[in-house]
Amino acid sequence: MPQDAPPPLPPPRSPERLAVDVALHLAALGLFAWLAIDLFRPFLHMALWTAVIAAVTHPAYLWLRARTRLRPGVCAGLVTAAALLVALGPLAVLTVSLAESAAWLAGHARSPDFALPDPPSWLLDLPLVGQAVSSNWELATTNLEGFVGRYGHLLLGAGERAARPALHFAETAGVILASVALSGFLLVPGDSLGAALRRATTRFVGERGARFVDVAISTVRNVARGVIGVAAIQALFFGTGVIVAHVPGAGLLTLAALICAIVQIGLVPLTIPLLAWAWLTQDTTTAVAMTAWFVPVAFLDVPLKPLMLGRSLSTPALVIFAGVIAGTVAYGLIGLFIGPILLAIVYETFRAELRNAQPPEA
Repeated sequence: MPQDAPPPLPPPRSPERLAVDVALHLAALGLFAWLAIDLFRPFLHMALWTAVIAAVTHPAYLWLRARTRLRPGVCAGLVTAAALLVALGPLAVLTVSLAESAAWLAGHARSPDFALPDPPSWLLDLPLVGQAVSSNWELATTNLEGFVGRYGHLLLGAGERAARPALHFAETAGVILASVALSGFLLVPGDSLGAALRRATTRFVGERGARFVDVAISTVRNVARGVIGVAAIQALFFGTGVIVAHVPGAGLLTLAALICAIVQIGLVPLTIPLLAWAWLTQDTTTAVAMTAWFVPVAFLDVPLKPLMLGRSLSTPALVIFAGVIAGTVAYGLIGLFIGPILLAIVYETFRAELRNAQPPEA
């Protein structure tokens, strides 16, 4: 029985038609990619935090699985619960302390004995602004209601601007807590997800894609230890000191210490006025004790950061530190991880190119 003849091949397309077809396909893919990104944009921040927290907690999940006979889901649940406790504990303590500080400030402001001190004599000698500042100071001292009536709108605007960072911090804290809970679902398939990500990056950027993924994961873990971990340790010791010393507004000071340590400002700008207050208002023994406690705490990050940032990472700690600062300025708190990852990948790329570069012929 004769076999059926194969179907005839389609006629070859002209280069112009082929270019048009490729352009149409790329446009369709780009449109769908843009729509998908736009649809996912409200959840992008949480997705980034979820991936970061999953990368940080995955070694703990592997350690628990290797040393117990528990099922993978149980191990992931235990690690997630521990991470939630680690995140919720400081937040709860900080919230209570902030509430106590706000109550103390409000009660002090409503006290009938509350009064501003008289303006210093040297204030009048300031050029251009001395007379105006001194007169407004006297108005606030003698007639606080009149001062508020004159400048209340300015004070209200300044208060709103000052409250925005606190509201943003509260929103970020809520996103981080939700991301901690969601990261537990990525722990069990973590190895397969990492392998798939390595294959995808290798497909798009070449043979170095897997290396880029490893660099990104190592950078995230080192930043979590060397920046977030060190900042939490410093804030813990600083908050313990201000609470034991009965410093007014201990909760606000602890929150400020945590933020300053995370964004790499340091605790020196908080330590100097705190010690000045101690030496001016407290007895000598208390002032000496506070100095002996807060000065080492302010410089505790100096020996800890190089030690924590340099573990299991070929990228220099200086590059990671620069990425932390630049990323925080550019992208906010999540930039603590995005900035170091970008700079680490750029550094690894340049180093590989320089290593493979051939010397010019004579």
